[in-house]
Amino acid sequence: METIKKIAAWFNKTLPLLVLAVCVLAFFVPGCLTWAAAKTTLLLQIIMFGMGLLLTGKDFAMVFKKPQQVLLVEVVQFLWMPLSAFLWTKVFGLEAGIAVGVILVGCCPGGTASNVMTYVAKGDVPLSVTCTAVSTILAPFLTPLLVKLYAGAIVNVPLYSMFMSIVKVVAVPIALGIIINMLIGKYLEAVKQIMPIVSAIGVLLVLGGTVAVNHDNILTSGVLIFACCLCHNVGGLAIGHFLAKLFKFGKPQQRACAIEIGMQNAGLASNLAFANFEPISALAGAAFGLWHNFTGAMYARIASAGDAKEEAAK
Repeated sequence: METIKKIAAWFNKTLPLLVLAVCVLAFFVPGCLTWAAAKTTLLLQIIMFGMGLLLTGKDFAMVFKKPQQVLLVEVVQFLWMPLSAFLWTKVFGLEAGIAVGVILVGCCPGGTASNVMTYVAKGDVPLSVTCTAVSTILAPFLTPLLVKLYAGAIVNVPLYSMFMSIVKVVAVPIALGIIINMLIGKYLEAVKQIMPIVSAIGVLLVLGGTVAVNHDNILTSGVLIFACCLCHNVGGLAIGHFLAKLFKFGKPQQRACAIEIGMQNAGLASNLAFANFEPISALAGAAFGLWHNFTGAMYARIASAGDAKEEAAK
């Protein structure tokens, strides 16, 4: 058991470097990880099941006792993040096609990757999952209006596929994990210790697959779009953490709010861009996908390091 704990701690400590290493490998040798792209849904389901295995129904009940936390995330996500995306496209002077893609990412809901990173950062996972679900429900109505406001175009959001995605990838695996934990959780302590390692590997494979299949797009996207994505993402993490701290939320809730606000559903943004705009608009989704995972891992690493220092000081 101690060995497993040490391996899990090592993964959390080195995750940012592992993310970078996997990105480099997938970019220069895409053939070795293209298979992972086809397994993204399965990988995310395994990750979400692992999260659910560590949760109980009481965890989610606690979230609804403090709705102000969910409200804060949704308000900032749909008010500040689209405006921030629009402002950064102006700062970097992005051409129209790429600018639309960046704005589209800013107008999208939270993605399942935010739940994973919240888990790694030892944040409030039930809060993160709830916020992802709420923002996904709101997105079909708010995303088109926000994109029209900032990009001057209407986007047809695939409501049914979005609902099915969050049910299939998030709700069902987590619910199954919770049920199993309630029924036989006391017999699965060894499995629970292994799941953080499995989750970390799953995140790396999903990221590697994304980079591998977007190799050509990344080559043509240029430095400006990556810089714009980085500023937008880090800004979201920072304002989420600051506001949660200002309202005196606990540390797990601060981390969940920061990650949920800072990380959008870049995959959805890419799909919408391909369906409604010129192909170059989808590049922002690929770039954001890379940065979200890297900066999310960095944020999780910083949070874990802070916890370790506090424990050592006791």
